[in-house]
Amino acid sequence: MNTSQNDYGISTDGAEETFFSHLVELRTRLIRAVLAILIVLLCLLPWARQLYALLALPLMSALPEGYAGSMVSTDVVGGFLVPLKVATMTAFLIALPYVLYQVWAFVAPGLYRHEKRFALPLLVASVLLFFLGIAFAYYLVFPAVFRFMVAIMPEGVTWMTDIDKYLSFVVTIFFVFGIAFVLVPAVVVSVVMEDGTAKPDPVTAKILARLAEAETIPLANPETESSAASDPPPKVPAA
Repeated sequence: MNTSQNDYGISTDGAEETFFSHLVELRTRLIRAVLAILIVLLCLLPWARQLYALLALPLMSALPEGYAGSMVSTDVVGGFLVPLKVATMTAFLIALPYVLYQVWAFVAPGLYRHEKRFALPLLVASVLLFFLGIAFAYYLVFPAVFRFMVAIMPEGVTWMTDIDKYLSFVVTIFFVFGIAFVLVPAVVVSVVMEDGTAKPDPVTAKILARLAEAETIPLANPETESSAASDPPPKVPAA
């Protein structure tokens, strides 16, 4: 068996084998995650139009009875691609727990036991809060916004929204509220810890201590460095 050595005479076969084994495992995890999304997507494709109708329900429900406005498709293939996009996003959200499990299974072996105790609940809570933000936007924000838009519509103007633009708007709002619901509790916890009413766990305390040390490191001042460089070296007394 041929062994290779680095400049210090240490064999690197074990390191290379570990590196390639990690690459193979990463490829396997990615394939499993993509296959899970594709399987769910294939199951949802027959109901792609119904999924878009469900997504457009807040807007259509906000329109008053007898209102001439509706939704249009200005793209040639928009009537096909937009429901397909909705089905794909829905498939990703449904398969998200399995996708995150694959990520966790790949990362977990490299973590310490206390890091696992900290990271796993944080991951689960973040996913739940993200879905809670999406539900908040769908059930509370969208109806209020669309009713307001109908109320302020000028006379003689018919509201006809393109389905692709509507999808982009909805996805953006979902993302904003999902991230907001994930970040707000983290900000509250950090404020509470700064007030001294709560103490973080050892892992969080270590991270905060490192950040505090980084903030106290003075930045390099070019003038100070140049003046220090120009000063003559101190004289050493003769023995």
